[in-house]
Amino acid sequence: AKAIGSAGEKISADILEMIGCVVPRNKKGIHKKPKGSGSEFDLFIGKVKIEVKYSHAWDCELNRFQWQQLRSKQDYERVLFVGCNPNDMDMWWCTKEDLEKHVFGKKSHKQHGGKDGEQDTYWIQTWRHGIPSYFKHISTWPVQNEDK
Repeated sequence: AKAIGSAGEKISADILEMIGCVVPRNKKGIHKKPKGSGSEFDLFIGKVKIEVKYSHAWDCELNRFQWQQLRSKQDYERVLFVGCNPNDMDMWWCTKEDLEKHVFGKKSHKQHGGKDGEQDTYWIQTWRHGIPSYFKHISTWPVQNEDK
C-alpha cells in the first residue's frame, strides 16, 4: 500500500507540474513538503495541502475504482483521485468541503469498523455509479490562483 501511495503521489506531482503548477522538489527531484508537515497530507503545492488517493481498476473492470482511507480529521484542503486502468489513467479532484457534504458521516462510505464503527475512515467506489458528480477533472485544477 505504501509503494502504491508513493507512486500516486509522484504521478500527481508530475501531472500538476505538467499543467503549470510549481512543485517544490528536493535535490533529487522528489516532491517535498514544508518541514514539520508530518503525514496529514501528501503534497503542498501553491500553499494548498493536498491528499492523494490512488486506485487500480478493481476486479479486472475498467473504470472501477476504490479510493480508501479518506479521513475527515486530517489536515488537507483538496484530494486528488488517481484512477489507473491497464492502458490509461485519469485524475479528478475535489475539496475537503465536498467530502464533508457527500462522504463523511455517511454509512454507505464508512470503511473500517463496520457501518457503525467508530473509526474516522471512509471510501469512495465508482463501480456502477460512475464518477461522483462533485469530482472535477484534473484539467479544471485552478493553477493561476495558486502559483502566481
